[in-house]
Amino acid sequence: MSAYVVDRNHIRCLVEYALMHGLTWVWNVKHEPTSYDRGRLERADYKGAARMGQRLWDANVASVLCRYPGEAGDLPGPTDEAPYVYSVHAPSMVTPSPEAIIGACGCYEYQACESPIYAESEAHAIIEAIRREACRRLKGADWGAPDMGSTSVVALSQLMDG
Repeated sequence: MSAYVVDRNHIRCLVEYALMHGLTWVWNVKHEPTSYDRGRLERADYKGAARMGQRLWDANVASVLCRYPGEAGDLPGPTDEAPYVYSVHAPSMVTPSPEAIIGACGCYEYQACESPIYAESEAHAIIEAIRREACRRLKGADWGAPDMGSTSVVALSQLMDG
């Protein structure tokens, strides 16, 4: 498995989607029902958006450093912006589709998962919240299960050649 540092546009895209919809996420969930950390990004909270972007980039860099220890000066990826500072979120006039966001989340997570603490991290919780929001907004994604009547069932033999 390889990993790289995503570029500023990738982080910006994820943060912008979160900012557009206002998100809440939790992490560090303990056994007690009220023991967890909670984050929230309100719409138009550009300072919070910058903090979110920095957390995402930090987790991505930590992952790449786990994969390639000792390479801090020249990490692989489509950007050479080291030291990877996301201090200001620049709003976008482009609204990415839910499908594009789901793909961006998957790519980010692949690059950020090398750290042994990623699964419990705030960055992971943020990405899951963004992904859930995008899934809710997919066209045709109704609440509940689809009708599984005989007209929508395809037999495996119908998919095979021969």
